[in-house]
Amino acid sequence: MTLKLVLRRNILHLHLPNLSALLQPYFENYGYLVVGIIIFLESIGLPLPAETLVIAISLYAAITHSLNIFIIALLTILATIFGNIIGYFIGKKIGHVVLKNFGKYIGLNEDRLLIGRYLCHHWGGITIVFSRYFALLRLVASLIAGALHMNLRRFLIADIIGGVLWGLTYTLGTYYFGEHLLKLPVFEIILIVTIIIIGFGISFFFLKREEKTLLRKARIFFRYQILKDSFSKN
Repeated sequence: MTLKLVLRRNILHLHLPNLSALLQPYFENYGYLVVGIIIFLESIGLPLPAETLVIAISLYAAITHSLNIFIIALLTILATIFGNIIGYFIGKKIGHVVLKNFGKYIGLNEDRLLIGRYLCHHWGGITIVFSRYFALLRLVASLIAGALHMNLRRFLIADIIGGVLWGLTYTLGTYYFGEHLLKLPVFEIILIVTIIIIGFGISFFFLKREEKTLLRKARIFFRYQILKDSFSKN
């Protein structure tokens, strides 16, 4: 290993804040188990930092090569898929009660729950596939799908596709990005991190704006549904 690469590795460890030293005892001994459990529980609907954990352990695997990234990817995919399935059946039984009583504690107010219902009603399969990429939506997507009695076969297909896509994106994507990151000069690393932060900021702005649009559409749709149901009863 050249002196230049050694310096880059040391600088990277300094900027991540000493990732290897801080996480080594936890990831080495419990990494696979913790990843599987946390992702599974978050997929059921518990507010846990699964996404952050997947990124951290994948980056750790890239830096140290002490964990098998393919095992991490497989565990991530399986935990996501089976966690969502459990969430679906919970939603089918008590979904409305759980979301109404506990959603407010994780930022899911009535407006956001209405948006979630609207998305699942109109684009159920697509919503399940891409819900993993949005923090609040992935917590409730399977619960809402169950509460709305979404077709199980349709849900399972979307769940498997979404689980595989999200799992591979965040594990293998982070791993190979981390490996290439080690070979870059420090100023390029800082530039990339800055661009990512700016990108998240822009995405957040557009998502907030889109949230208002979706809320307006959801309110109109469900008002129409209420009127339609009242006329059909008469």
